[in-house]
Amino acid sequence: SFWRICDYKTAKAPRLQYSVETNQDIQQDAFFQLVLYALLIRESGALPPHDVRFLRLFYLTSTADEPPYAEWWDYDLGATVEERQAILHECHDRVAQTWWQIRDLCGHVGTSHQVKSSALAWKPCDRPFCFCHVCRPRFVPGTVAGDSVD
Repeated sequence: SFWRICDYKTAKAPRLQYSVETNQDIQQDAFFQLVLYALLIRESGALPPHDVRFLRLFYLTSTADEPPYAEWWDYDLGATVEERQAILHECHDRVAQTWWQIRDLCGHVGTSHQVKSSALAWKPCDRPFCFCHVCRPRFVPGTVAGDSVD
């Protein structure tokens, strides 16, 4: 038997009303968080790596005219261990790439972790919902190693 990872969203499910390719991109973006959870479970050793196969997103919605209900999307990581591992490996690569981009933006050099740029010089991403837009204004000059309080 296989494990299913579920996540609940308090919003309505995105409408898949576009081209097949665009709809697939929307679904892949929606499931990225759950694929990351599956990767973390695999890396933690909490379960045998081949035991997590299914992902489910519950979109909780309600209107005044009908009782609350959930629409759900399912995602199968793959019928074989190799298919599942390939998807988790791709997720790992994406997370690792993001980590290295953050390190580059912060200016870490070699093992000395010298910061060559100010956190104020960091440019936030183009995703308006990302936490980076919230945390960047909270930056206090002088609280990051190598950043001067001029």
